[in-house]
Amino acid sequence: MAIATREMTSPETIWSGQQDAMSVRDAGWIQMFCESNQEILDMMIQAYRITEDERVHIPVNVCYGGCIEKLEQAKSKPGAKETLWLMND
Repeated sequence: MAIATREMTSPETIWSGQQDAMSVRDAGWIQMFCESNQEILDMMIQAYRITEDERVHIPVNVCYGGCIEKLEQAKSKPGAKETLWLMND
């Protein structure tokens, strides 16, 4: 699950905070925090792989900065086909 974390000090703030992620920290989910759009893409791929692993079977939160990364348009490169293929083994 992707969580766009945001500050809770004002209803219309654009600042990034951790309150959204911290409110579910004790739910037993793995949480991964990202700093860029490239990291969000990479972590989403990893999150699917971790969650579907029979040894793990724990849900994953991919957390990223609220209005900054959520609304930012930046180029991201998907992994090499060979790397993504190896992840499916």
